Order: sequence, then C-alpha cells, then structure tokens
Amino acid sequence: SAKALRLLSKHNIGCPPAPLRILPKKTGIRAIAMLSKTCEIDNGSNKRTKLLPPNKVMQSTFHALRYEYEKKPALFGAGVLGLTEVYPSFCSFVEALKQLQTKSGSSQELFFTSADIKHCYDTINQTRLSKLMRSMVTEE
Repeated sequence: SAKALRLLSKHNIGCPPAPLRILPKKTGIRAIAMLSKTCEIDNGSNKRTKLLPPNKVMQSTFHALRYEYEKKPALFGAGVLGLTEVYPSFCSFVEALKQLQTKSGSSQELFFTSADIKHCYDTINQTRLSKLMRSMVTEE
C-alpha cells in the first residue's frame, strides 16, 4: 500500500525490514523473520532497492555488546549470548542451589515453567535503555 511505502522510505532506525516466512499453526499462523536474508523494497518509481540483511546491519552492535559482556559479565545478570551458554549457566545455578540446601539441611524440589511472552519488547522505555547502554559501554 502507499502508506507502507511511505513508512519504508522514511525507515531510519538503522535496521532494514526482514522478509517473513509464514508457517501455519492449528490456531493461525506464525511469522518468522528471516534475519539473514536481504530485503528488496520498491522505492515508488519502479526501482527496487536492495537492503543489507538485518543480521549484517546489527553485526557491529552485537560485537560491541559481546566485548562489553566479556569485560563485565555481571552487567548482563542472567543473560546469555547464545544457546551454548544456557546449559552451563543452568548447571552453575543447580550446583549453587544444592550447596545452599546442604548447608541449610533442607531439600526442595525444583519446578520449571515456560512462557511465551507476547510483545514484551514493546513496553521498553527507549530513552532509559539508551541511557543505560551509554553508561555501560566503554569508550575503548
């Protein structure tokens, strides 16, 4: 639509839109962003503009965050940079819990839950996040 073209032409957040793959579900569909694919947009004059994939655009930001993470992992709390870090982090948690239970002489079961939180990033205060990032990132 014309409105979508206008919005895309004014796209200035630094990351291009990602092509979507639609998967059917029993109760509807699941849209999956293909972050490694280039995106072509029609600029309105019968010319198509090819944009870099979002993964490429965000790569330098990821490397900067990884650098900060390696220098000061405590700033990231329980955050991990990939699936390969989840299991070792979980094992450390369980070991610490076992030691605590041994010291206190108590034993409790562990329960886990999984939740799919919709639109969780929509409510992040961007101004506060920007200030937080500036305070964390070093000038090196």
